[in-house]
Amino acid sequence: MLCSKRLGRFNVTPIYKKEKKCQSENYRPVSLTSQICKVVEFVLRDELVSHLDMNELISQHGFRQGLSCASNLRAFLENATACTDDKLNVDAV
Repeated sequence: MLCSKRLGRFNVTPIYKKEKKCQSENYRPVSLTSQICKVVEFVLRDELVSHLDMNELISQHGFRQGLSCASNLRAFLENATACTDDKLNVDAV
């Protein structure tokens, strides 16, 4: 029988995924946190993302409201095309 285990300030409990229940690799650990912690985390995340967006400090499209991986590819293509038109080198990894 698998049960919850307290690790520091976190209460971790195993959740069954698949196949045989007697094998520990068929479980995934889930940290159970209090509701107040989740609310504080939500508020802090919103404030941080808002600050980063307002000051244009984050450029990853997949993590921003209204922007996706497709918009990231489009922005890269536009930038690469503009550089090529200006006869500048474009390096991509």
